[in-house]
Amino acid sequence: MTACHEGGTAAGALSGLRVIELAQHAAAPFTGKLLACCGAEVIKLEPPGRGGAIRHVPPYAHDEPGIETGLLHLFLDTGKQSATLNIATPTGRALLLDLVRDADVLLEDLGPARTEAWGSHTRR
Repeated sequence: MTACHEGGTAAGALSGLRVIELAQHAAAPFTGKLLACCGAEVIKLEPPGRGGAIRHVPPYAHDEPGIETGLLHLFLDTGKQSATLNIATPTGRALLLDLVRDADVLLEDLGPARTEAWGSHTRR
């Protein structure tokens, strides 16, 4: 088994790299999974309440739908840290910008119009 299957604790080629993942569709979370498998610290940000969209994609473990039982979520989010953040609020966006300033990579799939609305001060 690789380090990402054991919780992403082993050092890898990307050890020391911090990634903020703000993504809801399978391609971006899969990229985050690969980065975590290579040793990066990946912090997945999800909306409060129901969590990210991939948590609700069947099939489910033991055929029991739930926020922690979606097999796609269990596969793609292995080795990542997780936090909830409401980027629709000014406080949430300010917290996101603080996280991004301390990160090496922002992995997002929101689209240019949404991220450009945050302003050019988000670039390092």
